[in-house]
Amino acid sequence: MVDHRLLMRYEKGAGWRADCLGDWHNFSNSWSHMAQDYPSRIAATKSAFPGFSQLWQHAPVSFEICGDMQGWLQKQHYTRAQVQATFDWALEQHVSSINLKSKPIPSQYRDIVDSALKKIGFRFRVKTLSYTSDVAAGDSVTLEFSFINEGVAPSYEDYFVSARLVDRLSGQVVSLVSSKQTTRRWTPGIHTLSLKLSTPKTSMPSSYIIEFALISNNGRTKLALANKGRQNSGWYRLEQAIVHVGSVKAIED
Repeated sequence: MVDHRLLMRYEKGAGWRADCLGDWHNFSNSWSHMAQDYPSRIAATKSAFPGFSQLWQHAPVSFEICGDMQGWLQKQHYTRAQVQATFDWALEQHVSSINLKSKPIPSQYRDIVDSALKKIGFRFRVKTLSYTSDVAAGDSVTLEFSFINEGVAPSYEDYFVSARLVDRLSGQVVSLVSSKQTTRRWTPGIHTLSLKLSTPKTSMPSSYIIEFALISNNGRTKLALANKGRQNSGWYRLEQAIVHVGSVKAIED
């Protein structure tokens, strides 16, 4: 049976959602959303619209659980294996949000939920950052970023990688650059980009710390990353990421 609600959202370029996630025998011992309803509806919809399988790459998938997780334990007596299978299935659909009804999560299931939360939606992390640590005054520093999306879906919104040089002594920002590439289509996996930061044309040797952030197109939101080193400003600082301009390194040595 084709789910026309799914098709309507699909045709309008929106994502899709489903209710009663986690129902293994809430209504019947011989029928459930997880085992019978979802598989048949989704299979029929995919058959009618082959592009439905790639819809998650462009618009979010969202679920709402059946009942609440306290009821899963106290009334339905779901096993850890059933709860694990619920969240595994949701992740396989590239889910971006799950409505858990704002109720407490039983300790018996807590680790399963916590593990899933690290994968639901997107989770960006700087995997590697390479750069030239010694340059002449006025030259550019090329930054080679390798980001990884450890989640199961894109951000669906535009964030731009920005980097800046901060003077180690004064704390002043001396150079700032943002990428033209957006994170909107960053599917799970590795994403690379290069940025060039100019250095001051000064006769005095100096050293600068590299900071980076993912910033919204209005410049207000700085996205939290799965990296350490976040400053109160929202920028991330890798203390070992230092650029020496002029002969400062030789002087420090």
